[in-house]
Amino acid sequence: MLSEIPKKERGVDINPTYEGNNIRFSVVFIGRQEVIRTGLKPYWDYINNCISNEIYTIYILAAGKFNIAMAQEVARHFEKHEKIQKVVEEQYKLPFREGRRASSILILFKERIFGAPITR
Repeated sequence: MLSEIPKKERGVDINPTYEGNNIRFSVVFIGRQEVIRTGLKPYWDYINNCISNEIYTIYILAAGKFNIAMAQEVARHFEKHEKIQKVVEEQYKLPFREGRRASSILILFKERIFGAPITR
């Protein structure tokens, strides 16, 4: 699954979930305009579906100012969720076209363990 991500064509869907015996995670890419135009509910529904399937490690990724804001809004929706907690929110500059760099964000949710401190 991970090897497919960098090779995929823009607009082509791939399964962003890995379900192994010991590791289960999903990657949520924020940025498809046809999805964002309908609102954030499709992202919330997708993450809720992951949680229902006991996939508690969720990476939310976005690039560009608008998409970063949308990713943060998607994450905000889950900040008080009983099953997952946000453990990382980091912004980066990634190589882009013609030597430019693009703003991007990674937001990581993991299974909520009660009594454990929340990192970052």
